[in-house]
Amino acid sequence: MDDITRLALWMKENENPSPYSPIMGTVISLPNLRIQVGAKAILDSKEVKSIFDIYKHVTHDNGVTEYVCLNKTVVLLPYSKDQKFIAIGVLQE
Repeated sequence: MDDITRLALWMKENENPSPYSPIMGTVISLPNLRIQVGAKAILDSKEVKSIFDIYKHVTHDNGVTEYVCLNKTVVLLPYSKDQKFIAIGVLQE
């Protein structure tokens, strides 16, 4: 294969970069972060980084700690071929 052919193949491969789009997940566990995506996929803190305080909590007078994002839907953006995600926001329901 000559250089021109290799260049043409490389340009064709990079012509349509693989698209990525936001996905939704539900925070099912805190402070040990676990986010459920779909029926079976569970992400943890090794796969998810957050741009907001996903661990934000409120401690009530009776000593009970309530995590604000627990059982909420979060928006995730993929950023690596290794199935890593950035949590960019939480949906207010």
